[in-house]
Amino acid sequence: MWCFAEVTYKEVNSGEGCSYEIYRIWTAEDECGNTTVHKQTIVVNDNVGPTFLKIYRPM
Repeated sequence: MWCFAEVTYKEVNSGEGCSYEIYRIWTAEDECGNTTVHKQTIVVNDNVGPTFLKIYRPM
């Protein structure tokens, strides 16, 4: 028998500006009441300056 699962997550951000972390806690619960939890950490550290891809000149 197959039980379909509902997946949800809660998210918390830590830090600010160009360096911060995102914490997500994923929870899956199936129709039978079984649950599982997964913790995810995303680290953002923007330390690269902007660049131009192409400079357009007026005609």
